[in-house]
This record gives sequence, C-alpha cells and structure tokens, in this order.
Amino acid sequence: MTTRNSGLEDILTSCNDIRTCFQSEGRELPECMNAHLNRIQALTRDALKQINREDQRQKLGQHIIDAQEEERKTIARELHDGPAQSVANLIFHLQLFEQLEIEKREGASKELQRVKELGNEALEMLRGFIREMRPMVLDDLGLVPAITRHAERFRKETGIEIELRLQDPPVLPRAVEINLFRIFQESLRNIRKHSSACKVVIELKRVNQMLFFSIIDNGCGFSLDSDFSGHYGLIGIRERMELMNGSIRINTAPGAGCEIICCFTGD
Repeated sequence: MTTRNSGLEDILTSCNDIRTCFQSEGRELPECMNAHLNRIQALTRDALKQINREDQRQKLGQHIIDAQEEERKTIARELHDGPAQSVANLIFHLQLFEQLEIEKREGASKELQRVKELGNEALEMLRGFIREMRPMVLDDLGLVPAITRHAERFRKETGIEIELRLQDPPVLPRAVEINLFRIFQESLRNIRKHSSACKVVIELKRVNQMLFFSIIDNGCGFSLDSDFSGHYGLIGIRERMELMNGSIRINTAPGAGCEIICCFTGD
C-alpha cells in the first residue's frame, strides 16, 4: 500500500474509532458530528478511488512502455536474423563474383544469378517487416479487409488453412482497430511458431452490445498451468485487451488446440 493510501485509510479508521468510542460509553453521537464524519469518510473514499485509478494508469503506462521496448528488441532480433544475414550473404557472393569474373566467366554468371536471388529474398523480407509494422490496407480499407488480406498471405506462406467468419463490426475507434489487428497478428505468429496446426478459424461477431474476436487453431495446445512470464506474445495480447477495457479467455490443453476469445463493448 502506498503512503498516500495508508494515510487515507487511517482517516477512515479514525472516524470508525470515534463512533465506536461513543457506542462503548453508551452515548449517542451528536447528529452534526455524525454528519461531519460521514462527509469526511465520503471524501476520503473518493480520494482513495482517484488515487487507485491514477496508480492503475501508471502501472498500465509502464506495461505499455515495457511492451514497446520488448517489441523493439523483437524487431532488432528479426532484422538481425533475417535481412541482415541475407545482406551479409549478398556481400559475400558479390565479393566472390568479383573474383570469378576475373578467373572464369561461366562461374561468374551463375554467381551473379545467386546474388540476384539473395537480393530479392532480402527485399521481400524487408517488405514483410514493413507490412507487419504498419499494413497500409488497415488505414485505407479498415479492419476486416486487413485481416482478410493478412490471412491469405499467411495461408500462402505456411500452407495452414484459414477459415474467416467475419461480420462487419460497427465503426470502431482507430486505436481499437489497431489493437485487434495486432492481436490477430500476434496470434498467427504464435500459431506459426509453436502450434503445428493445420487449420485456424478467425471469427469476429457482435452479440447485443458486445463484440467477440476469436482465434482458434487445431494445433498441439499447451498447459494453462505454465509460467507465462516469458511469453511476451500472450502478455501483449492481454495488455491490449486491458487498454480496450475488454477481457480475454484462453481455452487450451496439451494436444487439444487453442482458443483465444477477446470480448469488449462495441459502443
């Protein structure tokens, strides 16, 4: 408990102590004093609520900063393991090409073709990172078209079947659309890396005033008793739902696939 909270709790306790003291002596608390104590307690409780809200905002802000820093680390690692390695290979083959150009023209021609292939691979990876960072279709056309296009690209790259059950949602704030799309991206990333799934179902539907966004796969699943402290993907999904004042439920078990259900108000 913070020092501020402790002091306010002491005020509430003191008010109750005054009432208890009068009761123990068989005396009735004067009406004006009782009104003042009620007023003091009401103001104190309001102050406590405000402090708790501020503390929650501060904690959430720190979580956001931590998540951003972790995302930067992930990007740096992906760039190092992907395009950076390809560019290093490209340089190596260019140097080899220079040598072969002098010694043997036929070998140089083959090496030049390999250089082209490496250059194209590096370019495609960089374009992939750009799409991951900020898909233009999300800005231009909205959430459902962005999910549809990303899902089709995921299917082509992985061979994993994707079934889309997407209702057009009501007009959503831009921040909500971005958070939902990031949750979708992170879920597919986890499925690609860890699930061994062959099918994924993505569902977006409205029930009364609530929106439900579900990502379901038929992969290997995992134990909910596991320690998630290092699972930044799931932690990030939970934090994004907290930002939208929503909730998340994960249904899974070893060998039973995984179902992630996000729920929030559509208003």
